[in-house]
Amino acid sequence: MSIPFRSVFIASLASTVIFTACGKDDNTSSDPEDTSVIDASDTNDEEDTNIEDIDVEEDIDVEDIEEDTITVLGTCEIQRDCQETGGTCFEGECIDVGSCSPSNWIVCQRRLKALDFDEEQLWRVTCLDRMCTVPCQLDSDCHDGEICTDYGICQPFPHDLTAPPAGQEEHRALQAGYGEALLNFPIGAPLAGYGSRSARNAGRYAISLEVANGETEGLFARAALLDSGDHRLMVIRLPLIFSSFAIHEEIATFLQEETGEDWRNNIVISATHTHSGPARFWQLYSIGSAELGAFGTGEFSQWFYDNITNSIKDAALAAIEDLEPAQLGWDIVENFDEDDFVGHDRWDQTPSFDDNRSLIVRIDDEQGIPKMSLISFSAHGTANDYDYLSNDIASGAENALSDRISTEYGRFVPTLFVNSNTGTMGNGASHAGHAFPQSIEQLGDAFVENVWENYSNLTTDSEIELNSHNIRYPLTYELVGYTPGQWESGNAPVGGEYKYGAITCGASDHFGDTDFATYPEIEDLMCVPMHFMIANRPPSLFQRSQTMSINLAGLTILTAPGELSQELSWEMIRAIRDEHGVDPLSAWTWGYANAHLLYLLPTNLTGDTPPYPGLSLEGEIDDYPDHAFSYLQGGYESSLSAWGPLTGDFLVERSIEAHALMLDPDLERTSEDVFPQYFTYRDEEPFPVDPVDLSSVAIIEDVPSTLARFETIEFAWIGGDPGAEMPQAPLVVLEINDGDTWETVQTPSFRDYTNRERLFLTRVRYRDDSWQWVVRWEELGEFPLGEYRFHIYGHTLPNSEGAYELTTQTFSLVGSDALLITPTINENLLSLTIAYPADTRMFFEQDETFTDPGAVTGNYRMRHREIPTGSPVSLSVDELDPDVLSASLTQGDTVLELNFVVVNSGINTVLTADLTDVPVGSYTFSTNIVDRFGNTGSVSTSMERN
Repeated sequence: MSIPFRSVFIASLASTVIFTACGKDDNTSSDPEDTSVIDASDTNDEEDTNIEDIDVEEDIDVEDIEEDTITVLGTCEIQRDCQETGGTCFEGECIDVGSCSPSNWIVCQRRLKALDFDEEQLWRVTCLDRMCTVPCQLDSDCHDGEICTDYGICQPFPHDLTAPPAGQEEHRALQAGYGEALLNFPIGAPLAGYGSRSARNAGRYAISLEVANGETEGLFARAALLDSGDHRLMVIRLPLIFSSFAIHEEIATFLQEETGEDWRNNIVISATHTHSGPARFWQLYSIGSAELGAFGTGEFSQWFYDNITNSIKDAALAAIEDLEPAQLGWDIVENFDEDDFVGHDRWDQTPSFDDNRSLIVRIDDEQGIPKMSLISFSAHGTANDYDYLSNDIASGAENALSDRISTEYGRFVPTLFVNSNTGTMGNGASHAGHAFPQSIEQLGDAFVENVWENYSNLTTDSEIELNSHNIRYPLTYELVGYTPGQWESGNAPVGGEYKYGAITCGASDHFGDTDFATYPEIEDLMCVPMHFMIANRPPSLFQRSQTMSINLAGLTILTAPGELSQELSWEMIRAIRDEHGVDPLSAWTWGYANAHLLYLLPTNLTGDTPPYPGLSLEGEIDDYPDHAFSYLQGGYESSLSAWGPLTGDFLVERSIEAHALMLDPDLERTSEDVFPQYFTYRDEEPFPVDPVDLSSVAIIEDVPSTLARFETIEFAWIGGDPGAEMPQAPLVVLEINDGDTWETVQTPSFRDYTNRERLFLTRVRYRDDSWQWVVRWEELGEFPLGEYRFHIYGHTLPNSEGAYELTTQTFSLVGSDALLITPTINENLLSLTIAYPADTRMFFEQDETFTDPGAVTGNYRMRHREIPTGSPVSLSVDELDPDVLSASLTQGDTVLELNFVVVNSGINTVLTADLTDVPVGSYTFSTNIVDRFGNTGSVSTSMERN
């Protein structure tokens, strides 16, 4: 996650009480039992006190609480018994000690302290429904069968946990299935990932984050299912900033309803960590006065959540329906990226610890032909900070490998990227000088080049072992491992013990400290506490999580619920090595999986060093000072770690437990079990859709009748409202005239050539009282010539109603005449370079009038992976035939024909002609060149033969 708003956030906290990033509009429900949104300055007349001026430890006389202000509402044994009546459970009675506001919950602690309320519970007292109460923190605070959720409310857990596990047949040969579904959300959705994307142009679907004005490609949920009869494993890849525990439970429950089996031990849902996917799917606390879009995910919307999860369900069902006999093989490619072209260690506060490994899993059909692939490596998913939806770097690797495999085997072979130790790893997308989105293609090509030999040499087998076990566990201050007073600062409410966790931690005398030998003590950290941000409510998102251990054909995989660091990954793998004899070279970790606790960092890494051949660490781990590899070294990553310094050790213990239970499910748990994460459904009206009369649908900017390769064109049409056109955008298909009929063009990976692939830019604008859709398109030097058109499929009403179709006029794609020819004479040699024209960097215009906010200029297709954006691309020997190259030197009536040979066939191809027999003098050099694809160039220039 990259959320560069820390300084703004802290400054805001200093000036006003901010409990959450969630604002409220007509489409964002607030908390189910606390529906009023209270401004931080809104306090009761009798309690007109600034929250920062209150010290819960100050002495308060009991006379401050008048007898007639206390109302008995009912009886109670535990606080849960007061949930329906309201109030606080005190000495067997639910009492109301006076009204309060969520923003001034501290007065509740003052009042109950004066009544000698239980000191162990006093810190939890807050304001719900304008009454002082103690919210639940754990399921054990509720009645049997209830879950503590919704930020401190006990609710009946509605799902069945008694179904048999998925995969209970006899062991048999492997079957596999693949499914995908376009995520169902509109262009105009807010983009998750950067808190700096403030609400500059918040629109219908957004409150606090900027919206997507277009997309570079379609965003798909992809699912791979493996079934060995006695076990099933489904891996789901999502183009989101991160996964969530609630989504995992949603999909598991759906599959249980469909199959009658419990899938909670059988599903891995991992996010690619694109910072250019839709927001509003995370159940953030939703009461407060600020609209910051905390954590870069925006305010929760049930509508967004339902649409996204329904798409995931479609992909999962498609994978089940696609099951067929299969074979599987895997390999870990060690030291696969020694030049850091794919990823590199970015946690500057600790020694370099780039593990430099890549996992490739090849899944073949019964005949041994690839059916799909899984890949995993460590590189942060961010290359795009523009207001365009994109799959970010994951699609670069996925598309490049799919193209290579598909070309090799003659059919589409999908690839799924599953995140690894990406929390503290940057990516190498721009290392060769490419700008976004070309940089994504460049990274993908570099990845494939580094793993292709291993992939193509993989052997696959239908007889494999398959097993997985998922454990759920609660997280509290005490359970994570803190002792009383260990992690605290200052006084409540801003300080005190960080009982609910904290973020933006640091120590003033260590800011900018890069000395590995120095670090702050835990008690010296100054943080923004979770309880302060969310009105002393328990952070339900962070109070339960899960970890899975997997045996995939002898490969051990551990999942991690957040942005995993390489250092903590090693601790997890080393722990199961020590406890269970797992070979670290046959072990892997998947991050961003099944839940999200923000950054996951080590508590204090010591001991032996990984045996990974490509590890970037200089020397051994124990050569470094204590806490050199530690949360306490600080940095951006440490500032966004919800449970602080002891999280690493806690998660290592959970990894050991998950693996032990995978080996023997009958073992006794070492941690407490909990319900899966569940939040109460929030009723929400659908977002409005502007009606569009079908008679107004029309192309308003058509394509030219003739178009040359490398030229960029745009065409536009009046279509439907974004809410009617979703999923995402109208479908645009490139068609070619084969002489009798129009046929859909196929991509190199045998997919339909559409704007769902990374071949178009699609955007929307509201202009002249109409919704206008614009497509930007260009093709490269080898694309087949011919007669083409674009076919558009859209809708003017939601749910695929009001369908329309449009076609552009036919256009002829012709060869480029812009080949760049550069001759030079050096003594007896005439050297010649021939290049495709340079591209120009793509810029997003950010039209301030907002009549076309997604407008762009420049080129978006990569010309060459080794030649940076803005440079001409020399033709290779394969593109240029020197045998048919004609060139001459002319002097008066004398014409000398030149014969060229290739002397350099690298990325800068050079041809030379011998001038030994050419007399000294002035000449005119002339040539007309046609490459193998029909592109042309010519030059006529004066030259001196000295």
